[in-house]
Amino acid sequence: MLDVAIVGAGPAGLSAAAALLQCRSKALRVEVFDHIPRLEACGAGLAMRSNGFAALDAIDSKLCQSIAELTCSLHTGVMRSLDGKVLNTSQLSSGKTKYGVSEQAPMGWSELRDGLAEHLPAGAIHLNKRFSKLQQYDDHVELHFTDGTSVEAKIVVGADGCFSKIRQQTLGDGLPDFTGTVIWRARLSSSDLPKGESHFFLQGSMIATFYPISIDQYVWTIGAPVSCLEEVGLSAKTGPTGPKAQVKGTSDPLEGNRGEAQGRETKSVAAKAGSADSQRETPEKSAATQAEQSQNGSCGSSVPKAVELSASERCRRVWGNNAQVIKDIIDATDESTVLEHNLHVRHPDSLSQGFWGTGQVTLVGDAAHPMRPASGQGVNQALEDAVELAQAIQESGLTQGSLRAYEASRIPRVQQILAAEMATGLKSYANRPAELPADLAAFKHAKAKWEGTDNGAYEKWILQKEFSPLKAQEAHMVDGHT
Repeated sequence: MLDVAIVGAGPAGLSAAAALLQCRSKALRVEVFDHIPRLEACGAGLAMRSNGFAALDAIDSKLCQSIAELTCSLHTGVMRSLDGKVLNTSQLSSGKTKYGVSEQAPMGWSELRDGLAEHLPAGAIHLNKRFSKLQQYDDHVELHFTDGTSVEAKIVVGADGCFSKIRQQTLGDGLPDFTGTVIWRARLSSSDLPKGESHFFLQGSMIATFYPISIDQYVWTIGAPVSCLEEVGLSAKTGPTGPKAQVKGTSDPLEGNRGEAQGRETKSVAAKAGSADSQRETPEKSAATQAEQSQNGSCGSSVPKAVELSASERCRRVWGNNAQVIKDIIDATDESTVLEHNLHVRHPDSLSQGFWGTGQVTLVGDAAHPMRPASGQGVNQALEDAVELAQAIQESGLTQGSLRAYEASRIPRVQQILAAEMATGLKSYANRPAELPADLAAFKHAKAKWEGTDNGAYEKWILQKEFSPLKAQEAHMVDGHT
């Protein structure tokens, strides 16, 4: 029997495994399961922040250093209007944090995943293992996979993303909410784009950004409310299957691909550097089918049949005649690598019950708290989850009490970050905030929490999070609770 079985081999699951393997002098038996056939290049980019590095450092300083070496430094932030006009340019901190990187340290999603995977012992990761169901007993959990195999573990950790099947089978609290925003993003190689600069386009109905993740690799992202698609004759599905746009006016059903806002899309990105968190195909079609919603837009026009468009072409149509540099970037990107997905979140009040697990099962990362990517906290909060879960188990053993203590410790902080990220994201769509009603309650919550404080108070509160090294607390492990 395993001590801990983790479902999901993205950064959340792999960092949880790394942390748990550090929390005892005699290592726990921890193994990770994922349905993907191999760990191949995939995904877009992410932003590592000081709190994420603090979590990695608590797991293992060498791991922290190895990940830091994979990041890219930013020295300039450029804010532009949607037509490309420069609104302001700011010099980002030229200094380094104590982890040897700039405060905003972008990197590739798959580079982080691979760095974490390399840190785990051989045999700890099992691929081609698609989770099917679980059954909890008094002292263990039995996981079943679609290939007919099963494993038993004292504790199960769901790290299977935004549409977590582990969550649905344990909490049954429904799927996350669609924010009303559709996202496109990709990676590309370029020697022409500015080095060390992030460019952000806003003050309109949409947002866009591009930034480097290495010497010659860049990530770009465009986000738009569904109404922006409708204005150019497209529609987007609002169910968790993700968008697969078609010419507005047809009645043909949509068969979208599911994808996660924090980085797991189903389409493979291999050509120019990658295939969310596509980071991985999300859970099976059954979960999506249960929550499918009707397509936006009217039916019954003279268009007789859906016209299939690539994600890249849909993105071009929506971006329209806005900034030329973004159009050039889209055109320079291998069309097969452009990812499109609906942006889903869970709201602060969804955590008000004070837990996100039951019995011997808990969650980490997007399975627990998918959030808007406004300031890049998604993956950093997943790393925090990993450390605090390991600390709770280090303190009190492999018990249900440890899992509930971990959740109770994390939820107040995560609630505030969920709210603030939503508020920031909502304000970015200057002309369309009323069209994103799923974010309004969180916006008010965040505004009430931080209004009147110093502009840097929220940022400081997030980034100065510290953790005690896991090894330093070995003596406090309750060995009788294993």
